[in-house]
Amino acid sequence: MTDMAYEPSSFAFEVGQTVTFRFRNDGQVAHEAYIDDEAGQEAHGTSMTGMEGHDMGEEGLVVVQPGEVRELTHTFDDEGDLILGCHQPGHYEADMKAVITVG
Repeated sequence: MTDMAYEPSSFAFEVGQTVTFRFRNDGQVAHEAYIDDEAGQEAHGTSMTGMEGHDMGEEGLVVVQPGEVRELTHTFDDEGDLILGCHQPGHYEADMKAVITVG
């Protein structure tokens, strides 16, 4: 993680694969990583309004403070496209997201 980007910006996994992402925040502000489809990202973004920097214990979500390293484990149960997104204020709108293809 840097300010407004994930690296890499795309991933491909197989159905049934369990992956542990390791996020290192090299930026100057808090970032989050949330895994869901586009509709789920929109709903999560709405629910996070005013909650910046808070990890609410939501499945598929981790908040990473500057200089911190956190892990998120996710099993990809269904084929399709998902998004890894950051919903800190203005980040998702600035395209801080990565595409996850599951097939």
